[in-house]
Amino acid sequence: MSLSTPAHPVVGDRLLTEQEAASMLGLKPATLRTWRSTGHTPQPRHVKVSARAVRYRLSDVQAHIADLSDGSEVAA
Repeated sequence: MSLSTPAHPVVGDRLLTEQEAASMLGLKPATLRTWRSTGHTPQPRHVKVSARAVRYRLSDVQAHIADLSDGSEVAA
């Protein structure tokens, strides 16, 4: 590995907490938990960072909002 290459490159896409993602979507965090456990679609993609911690990429939440806004996905 080159000395100029960082061991852990900085990722430009911020990870949001469940509370932050829910707030952006105008939902309660419990709604996101329910969606994950039931497989509700559409829902924003999530990242499981540990057994109990889930995060949402900012870009995934923004893409989810854009998909809903342009009518390409219909919520049940």
